[in-house]
Amino acid sequence: MDKWSVTLPQKLSHTAVRVARSESRTKSELVREALRVYISRVPIAEELAESPRLKPHEVVAQMRETGLYGKNFLKDLAEALEYADQEN
Repeated sequence: MDKWSVTLPQKLSHTAVRVARSESRTKSELVREALRVYISRVPIAEELAESPRLKPHEVVAQMRETGLYGKNFLKDLAEALEYADQEN
């Protein structure tokens, strides 16, 4: 498994911890489930899963075309993908 480090706003972090505890899950389990649910609802996710590995700028361009994602989100995503691509 890959390891991530994520910074959350304090209120979101506290809420996530309470939800995880109430469901007897770890924070990691909660985040994995949240990502699974989110990705299952993202129209482009299925296409990305079935297509050959795209370059980071191609992923961002396809997501931009959907009109579903904000400018700041896409900018942050592009930076994160570029960084991850350099690591691999």
